[in-house]
Amino acid sequence: INRKRTDYNLENLEEAFGIERPINLCSHNHEINGQPGGMHILTQISKWQSGQATNNEIGEILKYCKFDVESMFKVIKKSYKLN
Repeated sequence: INRKRTDYNLENLEEAFGIERPINLCSHNHEINGQPGGMHILTQISKWQSGQATNNEIGEILKYCKFDVESMFKVIKKSYKLN
């Protein structure tokens, strides 16, 4: 994973298609209106896998993943409308 290069990620694709991601579900290296996101998703998943994540952290991971999946479907739908 190239953590320094984030040009090609779902959050940028969402912005291009007008899909608004809540700031609390944004990656820590992504900004919306100058405000950085709060998710360190890979670190949080590692904590979950090692049994060190709290129930709240697990809930945040699940919200993040759910938003990703729903967002991908929205991108597909909007892409087809461009054709």
